[in-house]
Amino acid sequence: MHWHAEVIGRPLLLRLMAPLVRRTLVRADRIVVSDPAMINNSAFLRPHVSKCVVVPYGCDLAYWSTLDGLQRAAADELRKKYPRLVVAVGRLVGYKGYEIFLRALQDVDAQAVIIGEGPLNTELKNLAKHLAVADRVMLLGGRPSDEKKKYVYAAKVLAFPSTTDAEAFGLVQLEAMAAGRPIVNTALSTAVPHVARDGREGLTVPPNDAPALARALRRLLDDPELASKLGSGGSARARAEYDQLLFLQRMQTIYGDAAGQRDLRA
Repeated sequence: MHWHAEVIGRPLLLRLMAPLVRRTLVRADRIVVSDPAMINNSAFLRPHVSKCVVVPYGCDLAYWSTLDGLQRAAADELRKKYPRLVVAVGRLVGYKGYEIFLRALQDVDAQAVIIGEGPLNTELKNLAKHLAVADRVMLLGGRPSDEKKKYVYAAKVLAFPSTTDAEAFGLVQLEAMAAGRPIVNTALSTAVPHVARDGREGLTVPPNDAPALARALRRLLDDPELASKLGSGGSARARAEYDQLLFLQRMQTIYGDAAGQRDLRA
């Protein structure tokens, strides 16, 4: 069984699902989670800790760690046009924290790009106008990976301001780390702050804290040496822990072990 995240903010759905979830956990030979924090903070998982195995997600490092000539030229042009660019990537839904991000930008000398689709698109555009940051914020909607990639490489920092434990991991953190970009994330009780770690691959701030988010963004924008250090740390960590091939190898081992134990019991 693969356990991605708790059901957050949907109590009726959780009550309906709980019996099925518990039965499935009992039957499972292995329960795969992305980080130890997922076990420690789950009433569902704690009774089955002996069956839980931690396998962090992976990404295509070969893709995200390189640029072809056209991509490099496009990223260079964006960097010239937006020299203090902050990028955020993800669905436009409440727990992603884009409201907090926009409020933080009131106190940050930067341009911002938000890439993603979702039901809050109009609401966020209106909020940007209300906060008088609309001239510095672009909501681009969904974009293919090649276009998203050039914005990530043009950015000085990736903002990842999620506000609730519905954000379980944050694959976009891996993509930005592979590209050598520092992260500002939030201190959720999920895997999020353990992917890009505070002071090592990024800066971690309390969730729902626009002033703290603004301070962290300013710190990285104003200190290129620190940003470069954290970006290099992220690149090294991505290679060591988050390669997609490594994820597949780990999963193959887990499936093989589980199948072998079933054969022994048969």
